[in-house]
Amino acid sequence: MSVYKEAFRTMEELGRQQTQIFDDACDYGIPITKENDKPIQLVKQLIDQYFNPEGGDTRTITQFNLGVTITIRMTFIDEWNTGKEIPCTITYTRQPLKRTRFGTLKGILEIDCEWAR
Repeated sequence: MSVYKEAFRTMEELGRQQTQIFDDACDYGIPITKENDKPIQLVKQLIDQYFNPEGGDTRTITQFNLGVTITIRMTFIDEWNTGKEIPCTITYTRQPLKRTRFGTLKGILEIDCEWAR
């Protein structure tokens, strides 16, 4: 879906917030401590404004014993600059995590997008 600079800036901001979650593992993402954390609100805003199932965007929910993983795949079209299609994957793993660098977490939000690097 066509996007404007605010979507680009939002993805950029989310990308900057990603960090290593555990000191001894390669888990990488945005630590979520509360269900209404700002990164969750930003992702919900992106989905509300740009998610387009008719355009091929998908949402997958995978239930596990300890939690759930929600994967959103969206394609943005950079109309204000290059006209290029930019695929983005947003993954939210919602399960309690203890002993992280940030204390106890509700989950991890991962952004895989050219704009989030």
